Amino acid sequence: MKVLFLIQPAHGHMNPSLAIAKELVRRGERTIFFTTPDFRNAVEAIGAGYQPIPEKFSLAHIVKEHGIFMIKDPDKFMKLSLQILQSQKEQAHELLEPLVREEADLIVYDHMCVWAKELLKNLQTPSVAYFSSFAMTEESVIMKQRARIINDEVVMAKLHEIFCANDGLNLVMIPKVFQPDHETLGSNFAFVGPQITERPNQPGLDTTLDPDRPIMYISLGSILSNTSFYLTCMEAFADTEWQVIMNVGPGTNIDSLEPTPDNFIIRNFVPQLEVLKQSQVFITHGGMNSTMESLWYEVPPIVIPQSSDQPLVAERIKKLGLGTTLSPSDVSVETLREAVAFAHTEPSIKQNLAQMKKELLAAGGTARAATLLQEYVKSYK
Repeated sequence: MKVLFLIQPAHGHMNPSLAIAKELVRRGERTIFFTTPDFRNAVEAIGAGYQPIPEKFSLAHIVKEHGIFMIKDPDKFMKLSLQILQSQKEQAHELLEPLVREEADLIVYDHMCVWAKELLKNLQTPSVAYFSSFAMTEESVIMKQRARIINDEVVMAKLHEIFCANDGLNLVMIPKVFQPDHETLGSNFAFVGPQITERPNQPGLDTTLDPDRPIMYISLGSILSNTSFYLTCMEAFADTEWQVIMNVGPGTNIDSLEPTPDNFIIRNFVPQLEVLKQSQVFITHGGMNSTMESLWYEVPPIVIPQSSDQPLVAERIKKLGLGTTLSPSDVSVETLREAVAFAHTEPSIKQNLAQMKKELLAAGGTARAATLLQEYVKSYK
């Protein structure tokens, strides 16, 4: 069996799909990723094939080309995103020939890859939709909520095209209980949970941690950069009992954060799984990939949502009692300290995290996801 993965080139989207592909490779299946050059090493490290695509097909280039401020202005970000995604759709034909040449048995496509959806219109290959975050259909509660807020049929039609999918099989990288409207979705939606696997191609933390001090991990993900937020964190937790590991992403000049408190380790890249295994609390933007990894290791998240689906992630964390949340506008030295103290000491959070870990294990992970893909291909033969 040959499976092609057409996934949005961003760590939060790619990491779970790489775990599934790794399991397929282990079972003797062929997997190929159509992705940007910065993910080549990660793809080849799991034994998958790599087919390069131009960076213009990545949502990440919105930030690279137009500045991080775009994410902080929802209206501008949405308008520009729609324009670029429309351009991706119109240019998708550039990828058709190499895609057809692979003669794949199955295509796994990211529901946010407009270019992939456009290519599938010209193919008869069986396909599976892939959701790295919440499952979204045109009738889902999530999209109906957005429709009430936006109140513009033209914009909503474009959002449906970007975010929605409902294929014969839909793989969702969260447990069913985390999906707010899971009871409205059909049996063709498989909530397989987070795909946790070691990432041997990533560099280690490159420092020695004190085993006698609690560890706090802080990260806004690999794209966002917020020097003011980082400085506030440093003021809040400098010279405390916490051993703080702070990932500031590739877009932040660490020199701008000097002087570094003695109990802080600041890096442009942090091997997240390695750190979460040892952490007691996690201050996060609430990206779904980061959130699921936090729940997997039973580390209470303090979610400070920045954009996209992150406010809804924060809402679910609060509703399910798995951690706590802060609005970006409410972040201060005092509120950060209070949120961390609550997440770290509240007994109900610890209990709820233990129950959620059972849900994550029951979802099946990489083994179930790989089996579902294999069975789906067989159903077509």
